Amino acid sequence: MKHTYYRLQLKLTSPLSVGSGENRKSDSDVITRLDGSPYIPATTIAGVLGHWFDIEKRRNIFGFINGNSSESSHVIFYDADLDKKSFVKVRDSVALKNKVAIKNAKFDFQVIEPGAEFVTIIELTKENEILQSDIEKLAEAVSSSALRFGRKTNRGYGIVEISRMQKAEFDFSDPKGKKAWLEFDPLDNAAWNEMPIVTISNTNEKSDVIKICLEQNGPLSIREYTTEIGEVERIKDNGEKVYKAVPDYRMMKLRNGEAVIPGTTWAGAFRSRFEELSDIETTKALFGYVITKSQKTMPSKIIFSESTIKNNTKKIITRTAIDRFTSGAQSRALYTEETCCNGTTSLLITIPKNTDEKKQTLTLCSYSRS
Repeated sequence: MKHTYYRLQLKLTSPLSVGSGENRKSDSDVITRLDGSPYIPATTIAGVLGHWFDIEKRRNIFGFINGNSSESSHVIFYDADLDKKSFVKVRDSVALKNKVAIKNAKFDFQVIEPGAEFVTIIELTKENEILQSDIEKLAEAVSSSALRFGRKTNRGYGIVEISRMQKAEFDFSDPKGKKAWLEFDPLDNAAWNEMPIVTISNTNEKSDVIKICLEQNGPLSIREYTTEIGEVERIKDNGEKVYKAVPDYRMMKLRNGEAVIPGTTWAGAFRSRFEELSDIETTKALFGYVITKSQKTMPSKIIFSESTIKNNTKKIITRTAIDRFTSGAQSRALYTEETCCNGTTSLLITIPKNTDEKKQTLTLCSYSRS
């Protein structure tokens, strides 16, 4: 009999939002420990990985309950705890009905920004070479972004890269192996120093990925509301501080200052143009739909990444709010916004391999008109 552990070092390559059910800092806060550090619950990891296999394979690995018959899981998942410092930021969104924004239905939610690193453990309680192979296939699916965590996964959120995977195996038929297992602490980083590294590929066998390299031809503004106070510009003779003006709105950014185009923005633009070139039913089949009254849903089959804009310049513009009824300027309604200009970025579009060529072509044509 053998007992096997896998240690996975995970790095976020896109924002992650795993809700806690709390709404103290936003309408949907991320789940955190008592010290405030975010983590990914083991139940979330098990739920995501479990859906990769068909029902029969899932029952054999993750166990089942069916009336009086049941079988426990042969895999134990651990929480993915933070390994390096992370940043949590609030993002704005709006509720949709039939993919159209609902008036006065704005909400916000917290995300963990890209770059955060986590560590998790997967423990196998059954000696089975096929089971080990299945777990390593799951790791490949995660590393290829075929499996994602949290909410809005079809809109570029929850992409995780496995930067390192190690394996610890203990043979109970050998007294030394059993003794080593009793002394082994999978949560102690030092215990993994001599453990072998597992090589995994990042090939997505179920999807095709289209990469589009883009260059800005004009200013771009995806609004993010600002409430902070600017830096001190000067101090008056009486000691009063004068602060630099801060725009009322600015381009959505990461904490490091890089401007981003979220996957939700890409999806909305592409869907609108795709419907013009095709028809409603084809659009629903590819982009998904929700019917509020019956709660009938069809998830999106197409996935848009979040895009980071590089080498851009900032430009602050002062505008006047426009009355939507008269199309004239509103009185005393000046505001400033910071836009993003002259940048470059890339967009990844993931489509199932069984998607016909016509739909893929229409998707690319939708980009040319977005």
